[in-house]
Amino acid sequence: MSNDTKDRILKAALEIFSRDGYAGANLKDIAEAVGVVKSGFYRHYAGKEELWNAVLNEMERYYNERFGSPENLPAIPQSTDELKKLTLRMLDFTIHDEKIIMTRKILLTEQFRDARVRALATKHFYTGLRELFTGIFAGMMGNGSLRKGDPSMLAFVYTVPVSTLVQLCDREPERYEEVTKQIEAFVEHFISTYGVLSRRNKMNVTYEHKKELTFIGFHTQITPDEGNRKCPEFWDREYNEKYARLWQTMKPETPVEAAILENGIGMYAICADGENGFAYWIAGLYKGGGVPEGLELFTFPESDWAVFSTKGPIPGSLQTLNARVWNEWAPSIKTMYEIDQSSLEIYSAMNPQSPDYECGIWVPIRKKADLKICQSCGMPMESEEVFGTNADGSINEDYCKYCYTNGEFVDKVSMEEYIEMCSQFGAQAGMTNEEMKAYCQKLFPTLKRWK
Repeated sequence: MSNDTKDRILKAALEIFSRDGYAGANLKDIAEAVGVVKSGFYRHYAGKEELWNAVLNEMERYYNERFGSPENLPAIPQSTDELKKLTLRMLDFTIHDEKIIMTRKILLTEQFRDARVRALATKHFYTGLRELFTGIFAGMMGNGSLRKGDPSMLAFVYTVPVSTLVQLCDREPERYEEVTKQIEAFVEHFISTYGVLSRRNKMNVTYEHKKELTFIGFHTQITPDEGNRKCPEFWDREYNEKYARLWQTMKPETPVEAAILENGIGMYAICADGENGFAYWIAGLYKGGGVPEGLELFTFPESDWAVFSTKGPIPGSLQTLNARVWNEWAPSIKTMYEIDQSSLEIYSAMNPQSPDYECGIWVPIRKKADLKICQSCGMPMESEEVFGTNADGSINEDYCKYCYTNGEFVDKVSMEEYIEMCSQFGAQAGMTNEEMKAYCQKLFPTLKRWK
């Protein structure tokens, strides 16, 4: 027989052993599945036990080759984003690969009968997975994308819940979407707790409360896909070129020119959200008095603001900051805040082409009034899936499951110790660690656990 036939025997044996178990599997059925007579089968395997061990060898080889092992580590993630992608890629493979699914079935059903299977099950479900991620996390601690600590213990924390949920998916495949969402939520929580964003990913943002702000200026309508081109064109045409004489003499000859100088029109720009795009304003902070024809007022009500700043020649530096605000920061806080799609751009009286030019973006935000937050860590709790549990197994709506399980707090620490722990992860909330600590020092005394 050819090697191809031998491979087909192994494939058929894996399917039948996973379906019927070792005791229920029949060599005659395996031979028929391959299309060979039983006597021909014995040219390759002396009997059922030898075939069984060959199947176990193939299971282990395939898993280590495709999934990874402590001796065959995947590329070490260079960021927490890469860790998430690696984990979800592994998850997709382990849940959907038929050979791996059959492997898990054999390990689960035969571990109590066969000592070798028992050892493989321990390696597959626990030690091997933990050792694999111990190597990954040691590498990430080395490159600065994970907090320094015990990589083996961190791997234990990471792999046990995921492995448990994968086995749940094996038993109840119809819950695949639910399991995937739970694992994604767990990965996000793990990253927010233990991850460290690289310096290039940190955003310079503070959170401030401001009274009503009224601006004066002029505007044009722009569609979102035209913004990067149309906004600079509007500045050149309606501000730089139209008022070129004013910038040379600084002597106004019209009411509009007087208002431009008096109110500092040009020190701000407003992006006012609309149905078919946004109104883009060139504006200044209104000082009061008459509003000349050709100018209008725009008011932001009293609000909390996320205040971003950056350096570099414009428009490039501001366009880059704007993209990061809406693509990185906004999704990260949407569970806690409603974000006003209108925003404010701030300019400085410097050379706009200087590498040290300072500018910024302000975004109005409102805390969601009906959002439940964990009364231990302040984490938003959007669904019952993240609620903690009481001693009787019922849901506890005051605490998240990462802080409170089975009627007990997971971390037995003081409020001061918990603040120190949380302050290390300011970057995940768009703050410096010092700002995060100050935020926690203000928030935690208001939470039920710490009162």
